[in-house]
Amino acid sequence: MESAQDQYNKIADFYEIFYSDLDFIQFENDFIKQHQEFLDTLPENAKICDCSCGNGLQAIALKKAGFDILATDISDEMIRLTVKNSKKSNVEFPVRRMSWKELSKEYVSVFDMVFCWGNSISHSSSRQDMIDNLKAIYQTMKVNGKLVIETRNWDKIVIAEQRYYNYKITKYNGKKYLPFYVMNLNGFDEPANLEMLFLEIHKDLSTECTGFKLDFMPFRHEDFILRLKEVGFHVLNDNYHNNEDFYYLVLEK
Repeated sequence: MESAQDQYNKIADFYEIFYSDLDFIQFENDFIKQHQEFLDTLPENAKICDCSCGNGLQAIALKKAGFDILATDISDEMIRLTVKNSKKSNVEFPVRRMSWKELSKEYVSVFDMVFCWGNSISHSSSRQDMIDNLKAIYQTMKVNGKLVIETRNWDKIVIAEQRYYNYKITKYNGKKYLPFYVMNLNGFDEPANLEMLFLEIHKDLSTECTGFKLDFMPFRHEDFILRLKEVGFHVLNDNYHNNEDFYYLVLEK
């Protein structure tokens, strides 16, 4: 089985297709507004870590809002995208390739706020691996520090046996793509994977499909809360709703 690092290294360039039509300024403003309530509680010169930075859009938004940011990700290629996108946005901040466990060895009780965005925690390979990853994130935070963590709503997906998702046709680097997902599920707390497929539509209307796999482990919302509490987190906000595809929690150390 490939590691999450290897899987994201392979998919990095195609990953940008999902953002090709994005209004970046609007995205940045919406992201900051979404978390303004808790960002406003941070002390002066607060340090924030985006510990699953992906292509860097959330870290860029936080930096533009005036925060002291460190962006990290397990994938070298995602780090490359973060550096590329930050340069396009004319902002600079430290960007490092680090796993959560590596991060916790170097940065102990450093951050006033940590973002773990984009369903990253679902790539934990088991219940214990998730708890170990959450403990690592916990160790990087100051006392009373905040963690904002996002995940897919696996309750909705697994129970509904939802397998297929398709996106709209989009243009990227002068080419047309139709992205879609195939979920291969085995129930809660069992290894599963997502096939991420990109159908390129040529000018003559012929097509070519490029595919990637991402491993993950679905978990119930109620179990996720128990794991977070087991690590030592206190829940400040939980926007889970059984009809939504994603939810996030704000937690305090």
